[in-house]
Amino acid sequence: MTTLPLDRPHPLRPPPAYAELRPVSRVRTPDGQPAWLVTGFDAAAAVLTDPRFGVTPTGDPQPGNDTLFQDGEPHARLRRLVARAF
Repeated sequence: MTTLPLDRPHPLRPPPAYAELRPVSRVRTPDGQPAWLVTGFDAAAAVLTDPRFGVTPTGDPQPGNDTLFQDGEPHARLRRLVARAF
């Protein structure tokens, strides 16, 4: 299993390990937690538009940063509130 972060010898080129990864790969985070790494465009588009995926940490209905880690309607409501500022 690949461990993040990936070695990046050149700042303007993707890490060589990308060549070995599939569009969706099982990886290990720097703190040792298992995770999924999505690198393919089609796979990323599928994940980002599928309501079954979200940013709320598993098992934590009240994350510490409520503005960033919300899914669904609460997230959409916050985006509408700040959209004009951006």
